Amino acid sequence: MTDEEYDIIDQLYFVIGYTELTHEISMLSSEMSEILWNLIEKGWVKCLSNPETEVWPNKDQFAANYSNYYYLATKKGLFKHNEI
Repeated sequence: MTDEEYDIIDQLYFVIGYTELTHEISMLSSEMSEILWNLIEKGWVKCLSNPETEVWPNKDQFAANYSNYYYLATKKGLFKHNEI
């Protein structure tokens, strides 16, 4: 797990919207979206269309809508986060 992945998962113990996440972590939007996509692909983060509805976007859908989504660390992601 990279330092950036660790920092993002550290904020995702509870559902959080993209805007709030960017307030907590200072990172370029392009970098944030790339890392979030990688975390989703690894199964470490869930992507949600609203605080209660999980979605499984493909890469193009994610690229077009990542700033509208909510995020939550998965059990697998939390275990990885706590290994360090």
